[in-house]
Amino acid sequence: MDKTRWMAGLLLLIFLTGCGDQRILERVGFIQTTTYDLMPDGTYKIVIALPKVDPESKVSRDILATVAHSVKEAKINLSKKSSLMLVNGQIRNVLFGLAVAKKGLDNHFDTLARDPSISPHMKITLVDGSAGAIMEKTYSHHKNTGKYIDHLLEKESKQHAVPKVTLYSFLRDYYDDGIDPVAPVIKDIGEGITIDAVGLFRDNKYIDKISSKETMILAVLRDSFKRGNIAIPLDKNNPSEVAMFNSLISRRKVNIIPNSEGKPAARILVRIKGTVLEYTGDLKLGEDKDRRELEKKISALLTAQGNQMIRFMQSKKVDSLGIGAYVRNQMSYSGWKKMDWHEEYSKMDIQCRIQMEIKNYGKIK
Repeated sequence: MDKTRWMAGLLLLIFLTGCGDQRILERVGFIQTTTYDLMPDGTYKIVIALPKVDPESKVSRDILATVAHSVKEAKINLSKKSSLMLVNGQIRNVLFGLAVAKKGLDNHFDTLARDPSISPHMKITLVDGSAGAIMEKTYSHHKNTGKYIDHLLEKESKQHAVPKVTLYSFLRDYYDDGIDPVAPVIKDIGEGITIDAVGLFRDNKYIDKISSKETMILAVLRDSFKRGNIAIPLDKNNPSEVAMFNSLISRRKVNIIPNSEGKPAARILVRIKGTVLEYTGDLKLGEDKDRRELEKKISALLTAQGNQMIRFMQSKKVDSLGIGAYVRNQMSYSGWKKMDWHEEYSKMDIQCRIQMEIKNYGKIK
């Protein structure tokens, strides 16, 4: 009898506990996107987006904004504006205005990395313009701007049009003294949002960017990958002559060799295989001779663009390709630590060679 009463009491306790917690989600505000903009007086405008479900089961969003000196102060201010308990566990993306990135992101990343509720897979994105203004805007075909940006970045990163940059990958490159981080840059174009560029960092500060037209060159110089598309203009004087490739497979190899003065020099070899999706020139791809000629022409163009990009990054003293990691591996620890790497990198002999191979060119010959 006592055992029966004890079991009945336990079941009643579980039931009452369940009744008390069954509507807890309605009191929690899951932050999905956060933006940071630098104000003229040095404070930060911080905007957050929260999903909201109305009585008709239609998903919308709430936008909350505040101006504060720090992230902690902002969280207190934002909490006062909502009846919900704000939590960070569902943050998908953090958007930084370029002004914030130029000042440096170390304090912001320190706060984000210390929060155990924030996923290391959260995306890091830069905005050319006001990040808060983008988040507060509703685009006609995309009611949830945060999800729109998240899906856009995910789609483009799968094609290697931009790198997929997460909190983990950014901090990994930031703390690695042999490579500098990068991050995608988006921009409002009125009726929608576009991928504008890839931002280049030195340590935690934004320095400059690579335009969206050149991001595939950056991708092949930065790492090996499978799957991607590229359109290659073949003649500056004839814009209509273009070769379009898809199903790209890229392989990168970096060699560090001594130059005539005994200092390290870098040679980057990139081999790309791809399928010709479209070609508007006069060569006949069914002819082996013409196909080899097109491969040589494209290889020369890509190599020239690659070396021009390397010179640009050296002039900005940003090692976005991770050359430092290869140099460091051939030196003693003490020798590496004594070196001012960014200064040495800017004067280093670095050359790339990109070879294009036509894997196939369609059914029609």
